[in-house]
Amino acid sequence: MLIIKVVSVALVALFLSVVVRHYRAEYSVFISLSAAVIIWMMMSDTLSRSLDTLKIMLEGTGIESGYVSIVFKTLGICILTQIASDVCRDAGESALATKTEFAGKIVILAVALPMLTSIAQISIELINR
Repeated sequence: MLIIKVVSVALVALFLSVVVRHYRAEYSVFISLSAAVIIWMMMSDTLSRSLDTLKIMLEGTGIESGYVSIVFKTLGICILTQIASDVCRDAGESALATKTEFAGKIVILAVALPMLTSIAQISIELINR
């Protein structure tokens, strides 16, 4: 099972990171980052297949493709922002992690703004009927 491999990589990286942190704290961050990249690569095929299936399901509902695109973009932004903020926290930079999360939220708002505008217009049309 894939999850066993992922958990194994995470636990080995955790062990190495804790041991190395006592001698060279700066290398601990590289170990965590390397583990994140390895796990990301391990999960990329599964993620790709899942997103393709989800896209097919959403397109079958009759929802505009622009909305589906917005959903996938926001999902990607969420994932990348979480990874970046976790790496910042692992490096002991919690303030930078918080700012990264804030930036991710602003970007999500900007990406979702066309959909929010469309929802507002539909709501106004329904109220005026």
